[in-house]
Amino acid sequence: MGGRVYGLLTGPRLYRVFGQSERTTNIVENIGDNAMSFARGLFFFSTSLAFSPVVLAFLYNRGGFNIHTLLAVIKYTSYLAVLAFGGRLVGRTMDREYRQFINIWLKARNSGKYEDNQALKRYDFDLEGVNADFTALPNENLWYHKRVHIDGNPLTMCAAWYAIHAFGRHMLYPGSVALLNWLLSSSLLSARNSMVTTKQGQRAWLRSTEGDLIDTMFIRGEEDNPEKRNQTLVISCEGNAGYYEIGIANTPSQMGYSVLGWNQPGFGQSSGLPFPKNTLAAADAVMQYAQNALGFREEEIVLFGWSIGGFPASWLAANYPNVKAVILDATFDDVLPLAQARMPKILADVVEYAIRTHFDLNIQAIISHYKGPIKTYSTTAGRNVDYCRNGNGSGASCIEQSKFLAERHSTAATSCSDGRS
Repeated sequence: MGGRVYGLLTGPRLYRVFGQSERTTNIVENIGDNAMSFARGLFFFSTSLAFSPVVLAFLYNRGGFNIHTLLAVIKYTSYLAVLAFGGRLVGRTMDREYRQFINIWLKARNSGKYEDNQALKRYDFDLEGVNADFTALPNENLWYHKRVHIDGNPLTMCAAWYAIHAFGRHMLYPGSVALLNWLLSSSLLSARNSMVTTKQGQRAWLRSTEGDLIDTMFIRGEEDNPEKRNQTLVISCEGNAGYYEIGIANTPSQMGYSVLGWNQPGFGQSSGLPFPKNTLAAADAVMQYAQNALGFREEEIVLFGWSIGGFPASWLAANYPNVKAVILDATFDDVLPLAQARMPKILADVVEYAIRTHFDLNIQAIISHYKGPIKTYSTTAGRNVDYCRNGNGSGASCIEQSKFLAERHSTAATSCSDGRS
């Protein structure tokens, strides 16, 4: 009884049974959910590195650092907690569908059995308190791009750390920002339901070596395809605001290929944050799952990376050199020039230290370790003009790939850099 009450209080939000219309919460549960969301938003806003200095300055100017302010905060926090948890408990108790779901959720969480996890997958809900279907194994033989050492004084180091954690990571990976996840939640729910019901998608939850839970979707290609495209697995690596539900995973699926889509840490229902080590650990978990659970050989796998997704795609290619091919769409050589172009020149040293120390996404240096087939697509002229802010952008499509071409085809790279077609 106590476990069930705890589940009703703290259990995840339920959105729907796959194949059915989206669940409508009753007004009592809705009040509790809204109060919970408001409390979380207020907490993260007031404690974030970006806004907490503003909050502290405001309190200081208003003389808010005293026992009376503390007592007021405790009082209103208690009111909000009672409203949030009380609304959830009463509202969910009134809902027969949620009571059935929470029983299955509790059973799956406590047993860890495969069949209980499969029963839980009838539902679409926030991935909280679930057991992974597959746990990645550590691999000490994995290759990592050696970080470039940058000297910096203490002020530069502190400023770089603050910039990355306060707003830099959010700018590089807006898909990990809670606000964007909330704005796109309806589209993600609808697309995920379509994948499961109309494309027979198989959802799986993977545990990376960094401890993050990675949400994935596998769609097998049609077996009657005369070209046997279903025997090739395309692993999609989405962009900085991309999700497998509404991203590039749909393109190879429509062409008849088998597809394994995954959300990077912090994106959609995947936990964690997309720092490089977390992203690469998630990518390796996906690759291990593709081979060990889905049964695809390395030679049957194509890596498809879009935009910043070229980072994990290139790293996987460097570590799994026998993959069938790599496709890089609208990606870049190195994220540093992009970051510097969008920041004041006076902060160039801080930006360089921040990128090279915390987010050294040097795709060209990584993909050069892969010697297999690669197909690249350049960005549009509009985006390239923004990248080549001081030029006309006419040859920017070559700039993206110039270093990579120099590694493989020096003549082509020279022609490109000279502006010849």
